[in-house]
Amino acid sequence: MKITIFKLFFFSVCCLLLFCQDGRAYENKFTHRFINEKAVEDHSNVAEVLDEVFKSSLGFDDGKNVKIKGKTFLEWVSEGGEREDVPEWRCPMHFHDPLSENWDIAGLSIPPIGSFESMIYWAQSSNNDYSWFWAREYYYQALQTGSEEQYAKTFRSIGQLMHLVSDAAVPAHVRNDAHLKFDLFNLGVVKYDDSDPYENWVKKQHSKIKMMEYDSVTIDRAIFDMVDASTSAPSPISALWDHDEYNLGGSNPPEDSNTTIGLAEYTNANFWTEATFPWNFNSGYYPHPSLEEINYEENVWLNPKQVDAEDGVTDNRIYFSKKSDPDGTPFVAAGYWYWQLY
Repeated sequence: MKITIFKLFFFSVCCLLLFCQDGRAYENKFTHRFINEKAVEDHSNVAEVLDEVFKSSLGFDDGKNVKIKGKTFLEWVSEGGEREDVPEWRCPMHFHDPLSENWDIAGLSIPPIGSFESMIYWAQSSNNDYSWFWAREYYYQALQTGSEEQYAKTFRSIGQLMHLVSDAAVPAHVRNDAHLKFDLFNLGVVKYDDSDPYENWVKKQHSKIKMMEYDSVTIDRAIFDMVDASTSAPSPISALWDHDEYNLGGSNPPEDSNTTIGLAEYTNANFWTEATFPWNFNSGYYPHPSLEEINYEENVWLNPKQVDAEDGVTDNRIYFSKKSDPDGTPFVAAGYWYWQLY
């Protein structure tokens, strides 16, 4: 169900009057910029391939460092990561629940406002000025005319599409958890706070995020041959989010070894949110992860892990892990589970 003009207007007014944080996922001024930059700069061979394409195919002697309307490709992509959340009425189109019966109803649902377009549709919509639909048009015009304006729009569109892909790694955005926070007239007085703890944590980690090590992951190109034949999302890029491999019923939850699963499908099946953890009101709709899949009933209490806390003092903390994980990687902190969830 696509968003109506009335819904869009109503939500825009709500954003203006009530929200200091709406359906936004990662913080956009730093985190989304940083994710896009890391994807371009640190991913294996991406920088080299870009440089070669810019030189041999596009004819730019400076390669990927050429300035287009005063900015490099990396700077445009970084800006796109931020601008996809601007203005805020775009944020409700950044959700996709892969367990919905079909993609027409897979977007965010907020009673009484209604339902919004899935991020997969939004990524290809002609109504979105920076969608895949328009990115291809801008690129075609750039090749035909050499227009810097069209090249700039192409690169910015790529950045905004990357933003949508990374939003699929946020559990709340693939499990219909709107995580709203109300601040009347944006006066700094929060009246209601259901913001997502994971996103809040990431927002506070800016200095640490830059120091983290990242594994380079290569997309298996076979994923583009697994696209769902949807008339509203005809491009194979939709498979990056979802191709209905993991669907309603959840009988085949994706494992870490699955290199062609859609990111929304993987995130939905492997992570909880506050509104969708077991025993909460929305949990019944999501079969995985289940309580049976973690070791919360086992004797983990005698094996705390030493962690460096934010106050600089080493703490002993208990973590639950997934039974299927041979390395016992922490899945959820026992303290968070009992004090904030249960």
